[in-house]
Amino acid sequence: HAYMLSNKISFHDDISSLFTIGMTWKLGRWGLGIICYLLDVTIGKYSLPFLGGMISLILIAITAVLIVDILDFNKKEICFLLGAIMSVFPVVAAIFMYMFTAASYFVALLSIVLAIWLTEKRKYGWIAAIFSVAFSLGIYPAFLGVGLTVIVLLLIKNCFIKELKDIIGELIKYMAIMICGLFVHFRILNFFLKITNNKLSGYMGVDSMTNISVMERLNSIKMCYIDMYEVLFKGEPGVTENRIIQLIILVLILLVLICAGILSREIDNLHQKFVYIICVVALPISINFIYVMVMGEVQVHDLMRYSLVMLWIVALFFVSRLLEVENKRKSIIKKIVYYCCMFSIGLYVHYDNVAYMKVGFLQEQTTAYYTTLITQIKSCEGYKDEFPIVYVGKGNIEDKTISKNEEYKIKFSLFEPDLTDWVNNYTYVSYMRNHCGFSPNILQENEITEWEEINRMPIYPDDGSIKVIDNTVVVKFAEKTLN
Repeated sequence: HAYMLSNKISFHDDISSLFTIGMTWKLGRWGLGIICYLLDVTIGKYSLPFLGGMISLILIAITAVLIVDILDFNKKEICFLLGAIMSVFPVVAAIFMYMFTAASYFVALLSIVLAIWLTEKRKYGWIAAIFSVAFSLGIYPAFLGVGLTVIVLLLIKNCFIKELKDIIGELIKYMAIMICGLFVHFRILNFFLKITNNKLSGYMGVDSMTNISVMERLNSIKMCYIDMYEVLFKGEPGVTENRIIQLIILVLILLVLICAGILSREIDNLHQKFVYIICVVALPISINFIYVMVMGEVQVHDLMRYSLVMLWIVALFFVSRLLEVENKRKSIIKKIVYYCCMFSIGLYVHYDNVAYMKVGFLQEQTTAYYTTLITQIKSCEGYKDEFPIVYVGKGNIEDKTISKNEEYKIKFSLFEPDLTDWVNNYTYVSYMRNHCGFSPNILQENEITEWEEINRMPIYPDDGSIKVIDNTVVVKFAEKTLN
């Protein structure tokens, strides 16, 4: 991630959020709202690549340490592989494109795992754990799948060292903590919505999440398994569309099933073995729990898929358990899993850097494109800097001279778009202001009353597509978009 940390790549939401951490109360993110307030009254809010990126990586590292402690990993190589895969996983690179809120997102990741650690390691830690779960949900709920998978792995571990009644007790305890955490989350959210005089936005179905029936959520569980199939054979954009990664995941899943079968022989109690099997079968649900959380037309995008990193951690967990059992096959299984993890880490490091290389050039190209546009605006006949500017057909530039960047095999959000997408992004005004220093008074199309002369103008970048009309600079990117 060195390139991203040492260069300010700013596009899409980030370019319009250089001095904020994004929407808070309206998206149900009361935890993010608290972070926003604390930053406001202390050091301020800035989208800082090095500081924000380093804090994010440190938070990931602390989370990895907690997972190691919770699951009792005692091999240094396993600890290294776990921390490395969590750091280089492409979803981290995707989140870094939203650097203005990246560190806050990884606070949510840490909080959900911290809740489990507190419950396990502190006598009355379950009390703090409830608020830790609520705080995580109040920042970014998509990390819940990571926490749930750690809980399932913890239950699997306990199948070997505890009595059945204790395992059932653990299950009930964690279910209660999660339910209470969800309840506290909504209570606190309603409180903040009331005192800030806000209501939930309809963005990504946020305002309707609580209206989904239990039966609909149960039906969505099958999507967790369908997605696991698609991850293996169709590929998750930006994460597993690479054939080598798909093969690695297939090998890891097969080895997990082999390990699970070998380890099941260590459980004598039939009921306990049944619980163990149920936990193993439930892993795809916990990993893909995002599909249970969001439904309908809500798109599950890259930023919501960090829990897929648990595929590698699950494999490391079963290898760790297998190493405690005397078995001739454990050495070869261990080596295959280690090599699979190392290859994955190497491939993802390469993938992240290809992505950073692409957006580095795209930012240069976009800045150059807008610089040319600004020069043409200031060079048009009759231009005065006090004249306002109206962009007609914004977001619809069709320039045949725009370069294509087809050589980059990148398929995850904000790294897949090309130059045409960059120059047509909704934050074009903020981009020109921050990258090019161009900040004129902007009029909207609905503020124009005379369209006759504008309708006769050619489309940008053709000659005559920028013109001063009635003391207003008109830039015609496309035909009128208003009815």
